[in-house]
Amino acid sequence: MAPGATPVCDAVRANGMFNPLWETLYRWDPQYLEKFLAMGFGLWKDNILPPLWIEFLCIAGDAAITHMYGHGTQRHIEAALRLGATRAQILAVLKIVGLQGIEACELAVPMLDRAMRETAA
Repeated sequence: MAPGATPVCDAVRANGMFNPLWETLYRWDPQYLEKFLAMGFGLWKDNILPPLWIEFLCIAGDAAITHMYGHGTQRHIEAALRLGATRAQILAVLKIVGLQGIEACELAVPMLDRAMRETAA
């Protein structure tokens, strides 16, 4: 690779998956962004998982309560639809991700119960 070349960034940009929020980082330190994107780029090329499955996983990761990355969720929903996903499939992914919300209750309800009992004592 020639010094200063960014083939992974270029490929991600060419296939429409380049996040506009990366533009400044790309201008300031293109080699850092190149290395960062290269870590995950192989997943798209090694054919271990079908591209549609990768899109489903990306939707799940981006829509998760711990991430909530709207731009990425939108991009991956659109990509999944282009790959033939149905609304029902994408909705199923979102429902699975939504189940994480119950963990807030699993964590906090016992705390509330304990605090209520301690306050009453």
